[in-house]
Amino acid sequence: MRPGLSVDNEPSYSGDMFTEMRVALYIQRVMVYSQRLHGHHHAATPTNAFRLLEAATIDGAAVAGLEPRIGSLAPGKQVDLVDTYRRPQPVPCQQRYRYHGTRG
Repeated sequence: MRPGLSVDNEPSYSGDMFTEMRVALYIQRVMVYSQRLHGHHHAATPTNAFRLLEAATIDGAAVAGLEPRIGSLAPGKQVDLVDTYRRPQPVPCQQRYRYHGTRG
């Protein structure tokens, strides 16, 4: 099973996907280590940042039935871009950008 993450209710949640990924990472790791602590030697392997990024992008789009339109950088797909290197604050979700790539 490949779960997807999404933030589709901004008034109720922060709208910050980085926070959602961080919380998912912490909860999953706590559950795995708790299972191991209580003797479940076949507990799941803790997740990693790459897997969470997939859950927040392509898998989140697939779960919502929107994979043909969003979820990856591809020509014709809509995309929200966040430049975390130059601008440490995430771009608000209301600011939308469209990727116009070229094939080749």
